[in-house]
Amino acid sequence: MLNVSMSEGITSDTETTEQIIPRKPPQMAKIGPKKAEMEGILKQITQLYEIPLKTLKERYQALFPEARAPSNKEFLIRHIAYKLQEDVFGTLSEPAKQQLNTLKTELNPLKTLGQKPAQSGQAKTSHRIPIPGTIITKIYKGRTLQVKVLQKGFEYEGKPYRTLSSLARKISGVPQSGFVFFFGR
Repeated sequence: MLNVSMSEGITSDTETTEQIIPRKPPQMAKIGPKKAEMEGILKQITQLYEIPLKTLKERYQALFPEARAPSNKEFLIRHIAYKLQEDVFGTLSEPAKQQLNTLKTELNPLKTLGQKPAQSGQAKTSHRIPIPGTIITKIYKGRTLQVKVLQKGFEYEGKPYRTLSSLARKISGVPQSGFVFFFGR
């Protein structure tokens, strides 16, 4: 019987497997940070929320000397936390950076600024109106009104209404803003 080894070619039966296969496998490189390092980073990030703004600005300036430290605490915390994680986990890979840049250019809201949105057949809903399925409750003249938000419009007492304003007019008898009627100012 013959044994095949990549480094030695063909060998005879009399050679031991120890000559072909090393006794200890080579040490595997450790991938990623240890659990203790991850917990340490998490603790540091959590502590950032307790640090005064002045100290955060100084820390930001130390990490990013080329940039001026803003006065927005949330911004400072996010950027310092990113830098702490970057030091432990490393930076993004080149493909990930390229994908982020592609997404930034594709999803840039300034790219479509001033252009009319494409007509998709659906009316644009206001960001102020709750999601479909939500029940809007209002007490009006001692009565509790319950309005269900639909995909296209509203439902009150089993009847559909296209807009909150038409519903507010029906209930109050006076033309007015539906949003102001139901949600106040």
